[in-house]
Amino acid sequence: MPGQPSKAELFVVEAGRLVAINLATGVSRVHVEPLAVGVSRAEPALFCHGMPGVPRPFAGVAVGPDGALYVSTEGRVLRC
Repeated sequence: MPGQPSKAELFVVEAGRLVAINLATGVSRVHVEPLAVGVSRAEPALFCHGMPGVPRPFAGVAVGPDGALYVSTEGRVLRC
């Protein structure tokens, strides 16, 4: 498991990896790779929760109270 995230880093989910960007220097590094996330290949529904349109795939990143990073995508939550 990678070390604790720094408060001076922004974390971004890319297809297959979690990237940390240092806010002071702009230098990026791969924090976790491979990461079991990606764009769903399933055919999207024309309606979602009764509303027209196709929902865009996304992934979210959160930090737990213990400093652990969590990534959510495709109905799953991964601890990184």
